[in-house]
Amino acid sequence: MYPSIMSMTSSSGKTAKSNVGGHNEDLRKRNSTLHGLPLCFSSDIINSGNAYNHYSPNKIFKLGELGSGLRPRGDVQDFYQLKQKWLAIRTRTGELFEDTTFSKPDSVYAWYAENNLVQGVTWLRPKDIVDNPKLFVDGVSRFDVQQGKFGDCWLLSSISNLAMHRDMLLRVVPEDQSFEEKNYAGIFHFRFWYCGRWVDVVIDDFLPTKNGKLICVQSGDRNEFWSALLVKAYAKLYGSWGALDGGFSTEATEDLTGGLSTTEYNLTAIFDNMLQDMGKNHALIGCATPAIDANGLKSNHAYAITKVLKYKGVRLLRLKDPFGDEVEWNGPWSDNSKEWKSVPDNVKEELGMRIGADADGEFWMAFEDFQNHFNSVSTCYFNSGSLNKDGKRKWKIGTFDGEWVRGVTAGHNGCKKWGISKGSIDHWGAWLSNSDCLLRPVQNLQYRINLGQPDQGNDKCTVIVSLMQKHQRVNRKVVEMLDFVFQIYRMDKPHELPKPLDSNFFESRKAIVISNGQLWADSRSIGCRVELPPGDYCITPILNSKDKEAEFLLRVCSEYLTNMEEWDEQIGLCVENNDSVPHSSKVHSSMDYNDNKSKLQDFEKYANGALEVGWKDLRKVLQDDFGEDFREYQCRSMVSMLDKLDSGKIGFREYVGLWNDIGKWRTIFNKYDKNGHGHFETFELRKAVKSAGYNLNNYTLKKLVRLYESNVGKITFRDYVMCALQMKTMIDSSGKNLEGTSTKSATFGLCSI
Repeated sequence: MYPSIMSMTSSSGKTAKSNVGGHNEDLRKRNSTLHGLPLCFSSDIINSGNAYNHYSPNKIFKLGELGSGLRPRGDVQDFYQLKQKWLAIRTRTGELFEDTTFSKPDSVYAWYAENNLVQGVTWLRPKDIVDNPKLFVDGVSRFDVQQGKFGDCWLLSSISNLAMHRDMLLRVVPEDQSFEEKNYAGIFHFRFWYCGRWVDVVIDDFLPTKNGKLICVQSGDRNEFWSALLVKAYAKLYGSWGALDGGFSTEATEDLTGGLSTTEYNLTAIFDNMLQDMGKNHALIGCATPAIDANGLKSNHAYAITKVLKYKGVRLLRLKDPFGDEVEWNGPWSDNSKEWKSVPDNVKEELGMRIGADADGEFWMAFEDFQNHFNSVSTCYFNSGSLNKDGKRKWKIGTFDGEWVRGVTAGHNGCKKWGISKGSIDHWGAWLSNSDCLLRPVQNLQYRINLGQPDQGNDKCTVIVSLMQKHQRVNRKVVEMLDFVFQIYRMDKPHELPKPLDSNFFESRKAIVISNGQLWADSRSIGCRVELPPGDYCITPILNSKDKEAEFLLRVCSEYLTNMEEWDEQIGLCVENNDSVPHSSKVHSSMDYNDNKSKLQDFEKYANGALEVGWKDLRKVLQDDFGEDFREYQCRSMVSMLDKLDSGKIGFREYVGLWNDIGKWRTIFNKYDKNGHGHFETFELRKAVKSAGYNLNNYTLKKLVRLYESNVGKITFRDYVMCALQMKTMIDSSGKNLEGTSTKSATFGLCSI
């Protein structure tokens, strides 16, 4: 290596071919896991709030399988079963597999086609396009990806980058398939990371053509089809070819690697980070141009950054255009420019400079020109175990699935005017300059992270945080991308702080980090790379609208992440609360109602002379005693919760307890129904239930609201009674000693909810 050259890059050119397309005797033993999978950080997961955490983190789900996060589209397809079946059919009849779960339309939407539509599409198998189709020709290369008519440059630039990492590419494109006669049945499969899970997608090999030529991505070699089939599988993952039109390279790179992505818009000081990211930090980097054509660069277009280096003090970048055509950057350091004349040929070869090569869409430019012509840089950090032997950084990750629920965890209680601007945040997205616009995320989900020690040779820890709203590309025709953000707060002495953090906490300090200074209505994920001192921090994902709902995935990545947990209280009794009431069963027996013979006689009347009532008679008794017309399902639920004998009825003793509780709960309800409108907002339910003496966490709160909320965003008295009774019944059933201390907590599931 020449001393004047400092380079951080992945390997370039074609990678060595190793048993690609060979027939495996046991079909990789019906591979349902990715053994030693580094791309989903499986060996370094600190903690997980994943609803599917009972599955192995290495598990590969079939598309539509329970746990895949996607609904089935017909029968769930098992590649290995189907392949064996169709190999036998092909031997007998010559028929090949045809996928009935993914259509082959006569016309397809394509951004670069006339009127954005290709009509008269003919779907052909590769064997009908060329004489000798192959999955790979001489291994894989970034030049195997050339854009067609679709507006999928954001995807293809990521695939180009992926092709420079053979081990990663073969996670997505399994080797147990080929066009070789003994192994070919017209069926292929590809694997993608989807919202925290790896999903196996089965396709046939029909590809869209016009006049015998592919209109989708193609390789520089007409006989090579891995890139075209990969894109087809990605289109199927998201439901249609049209779903590929327009996107961010961060989405595609995450889906291809399982990594965490960040996007930077201030490009003035990022070169050194890019240099490091290409090396020690395991990263794939992409970039995008604004809506202006200049010096051969295409507008609103995604490019892959395939190399970052310094040569004799000049900061240089190598970029790859997915179109792979002759339209390239034509400024300084472009192909055949005067700047290259002083560079020795052996240096060019050492650095992988293809100067003078045929039009391939790859070019070089100086970093100063790059800043002037590109408006964003996206970096995806992954963790490849095979690279750690080279001394590169190994990340640890914490991950949590969460949900913004209308009236529970969606929205915020501060900064009513969304006034956060790009200029109000420094390069790392730190301190907001206008405290009036600081969000107060009291009702939002809160996550605590602990950073154990600083990076080597530094006094701070490098942390990457990524927040993704889930399922939005699949649902993009019917679900809008929502405005969202996350904030990070320092937590000093966390053992002294309340769970969850309250308004006093957020009103007494500012967020030290905010994810972005600008929000996009069509962005799937946001992320940032920051340096923080060792210690404890709280991350709060915030949805701008309190009337919307969405699922999200929060991931935190750091070399020294030691713990991640949801910062929330345990379900149980809250005896310190001044508004709470005693829960001893002795209280019930001392109430006046228990000695009121006339009331007992009324109860017997409704019970037709017996000492127990079903839901219909209970409804009448409650109407008479409280003037409330409880609904049928509410009365049925009450009987179900209070029925100790499983008889479908409750006795007078149970009703006395219910009567006592409803009286107390009415007093509490009136406190929160400040305007006397007969309801309070769902955001108040947690405090109202706590006033009744019960702690509940966000998960339970969400379930209660969705089960008992009569009107969106509003809790009526009847709703509140059902919520309080549900909590009381569940906590009672979790332990008989209801006179315990405030440390008592319920560890039950929510099957009854």
